[in-house]
Amino acid sequence: MRARSVLLTLLVLVLLAGSGCAANKAVNQAGKMLVSARDVHADYLAPYEFTLAQEYYFEAQKQLDQSDFSSALEFARRSLEAGHDALALAQQRQKAIDEGALP
Repeated sequence: MRARSVLLTLLVLVLLAGSGCAANKAVNQAGKMLVSARDVHADYLAPYEFTLAQEYYFEAQKQLDQSDFSSALEFARRSLEAGHDALALAQQRQKAIDEGALP
């Protein structure tokens, strides 16, 4: 009986560690998206979308630090989505500027 509860405890720990890895990976991906967006000046060209992505990223990091892996995953997903929007919009606006369509 003792071996069974030790095995069950180990299984739970492995599952929790796996959740933490997925959340950590998602937060890292969101961070890389922010860097990519910043590289095309999304903070200037798409400030709303960039700021939204950044705030979601900060919250994802906070939730990860508190070991709330499901919330960290959700905020990382939102950050990644907003970061993608910021990147696309910044590229679109930069292209318009380069073509002289925007002052």
